[in-house]
Amino acid sequence: GTVDERQVSLVIEPYALALGVTYVFRLTVTNEATGASGYAEVAATADIRPTAGTCAVAPDVDALAAGDARAFVLTCTNFDDFSTDRPLTFRAFRRAPNATSAADDFPLNFAPTLANVIRFTLPPGEHDVVVRIADSGGAATEYVVAGVVAGGASLRDAQQALTQAQTANDVGALLNAFDLVQALLAARSIPTT
Repeated sequence: GTVDERQVSLVIEPYALALGVTYVFRLTVTNEATGASGYAEVAATADIRPTAGTCAVAPDVDALAAGDARAFVLTCTNFDDFSTDRPLTFRAFRRAPNATSAADDFPLNFAPTLANVIRFTLPPGEHDVVVRIADSGGAATEYVVAGVVAGGASLRDAQQALTQAQTANDVGALLNAFDLVQALLAARSIPTT
């Protein structure tokens, strides 16, 4: 009989191939009426993920000096891959410590970047920072920096709240914003006069 080529496909289970091994796939077609046959081959090497690196998260010193305890700098070093799979790209995500799936990850940088240093901010609380390091073939390694703690409201937040309250001529919001500024200044031992 005839075979509809739209229904023929080869699917390989994820992680079924050994990394770094070259596989040769061969398709042979035989004409049943004449017995004539032909074949085509394709060789493919299972891609190896970037390896051997580390990532670290530290407070952004410039932002911290300005009173923002939510800004951080992520630095990844020593990740390597085959020279044919370079350049490597880096993408950072925020994951709640109790998350059960990477589907809940929130991106911290807009798109994968060639830069191994990424600046970002976090909402107040404890978070895991997940970095996906990918090679040009798409193979990726996930690195998790667990338990990054971001501070609460920043002085900039308080200043914005004051400005919005003044613009809206909202006395209640103005008093709340003033209380926030006072609490932040007291927590940082910054003189108010």
